[in-house]
Amino acid sequence: GSTADPGATDVNTEYNCSDYIEEGSEFTYAFTTTGPRSVTFTIDTLSTTMLDLFVLENTGSGCDPFACIGRSTTDDPSDAVTITARTGVVYYVVVDSYTDGTGTYRLSVACP
Repeated sequence: GSTADPGATDVNTEYNCSDYIEEGSEFTYAFTTTGPRSVTFTIDTLSTTMLDLFVLENTGSGCDPFACIGRSTTDDPSDAVTITARTGVVYYVVVDSYTDGTGTYRLSVACP
């Protein structure tokens, strides 16, 4: 994917779980499980623009950046976030950048 793909937005600039200002475009995915389980989201950045990964829990107000429950904001081109997902809760997985650029990535999900 790319943060420049159709459907990308540039709305979220701050998340409650990070001190970074995310000035770049973001791409958001919705995720739910049918039962409680550990879920790991892994991002492999394929461009020179370093991308950050955030997991938000829908608390009734949709994709709220202040409902962040997990993040990866390192300079490592491959990083992961693991959460304990609850049954029927919608989670938003956001790929964003603290620079004002766009980048390409591969996002994978593991649900043992």
